Amino acid sequence: MARREEECRRIMEEADNEPYLPGLTRGEFNVLSPRQQSHEFQKFFQHVTSYMGFWKTCNLSPCHRARASKGFLTEAQYSGEPGWIPPSRPVSARMANAMRRF
Repeated sequence: MARREEECRRIMEEADNEPYLPGLTRGEFNVLSPRQQSHEFQKFFQHVTSYMGFWKTCNLSPCHRARASKGFLTEAQYSGEPGWIPPSRPVSARMANAMRRF
């Protein structure tokens, strides 16, 4: 049974209105550029990396003062290795362990 166009539109609108990240719905997130999406993911994962203590090995002084992950990837870091983990990340071996824990 084929869905009517109205029903398909309603389903898409419901999906776009689902909460996705704190303060953003899925539809709002999808219209952002890839760089802005990465920034929003970094804001979310700052809480995770702070909880895991990544700020202890971070090179940024704001992270040490706040005892939490506070930094964002620079353009050079983003263009070299696009990602969503804030710069307070430890070496690769710990990263795999942290993602497994998360």
